[in-house]
Amino acid sequence: MQQKIWFWSVLSHILTNIHHFSANIFLIIETYATLACVFLKIDFMKGYIGEFEELVLLTIASLGEDAYGVSIKEDIEKRSDRSISIGALHSTITRLEEKGLIKSWLGEPTQERGGRRKRFFEITHQGKLSLHHIKDLRDELWKLSRTALSLAK
Repeated sequence: MQQKIWFWSVLSHILTNIHHFSANIFLIIETYATLACVFLKIDFMKGYIGEFEELVLLTIASLGEDAYGVSIKEDIEKRSDRSISIGALHSTITRLEEKGLIKSWLGEPTQERGGRRKRFFEITHQGKLSLHHIKDLRDELWKLSRTALSLAK
């Protein structure tokens, strides 16, 4: 209990004085996340999504009912103008399923696939929450970093 009170007092101090820390905002966020994990026993990494995981989740959402391995791969490659391996995609999809951020099911066998079935993907509610969380975090950081990242001279 004492640790939680300490944690919240430190967090309150940081948030109250955030304008003093803006140059070190990434350090502050990393510190806050670490403190949350240690003192509040939050499983931070389970909810954390990386850049490629975010791309996969957003692509699954945009493809809707057509979200299966090859269509996800092709859409990401087209939009990001980079090549990805099917192995990297499959390991990311497995990780997202283990985190509970997506679910999958097998479609019907098709002639074009030699009687094999496609595995389709859908974002879970937890996946939607994770995407909204990372978007909110990015938006907040962009807002705080606006001056430092300005392209105007």
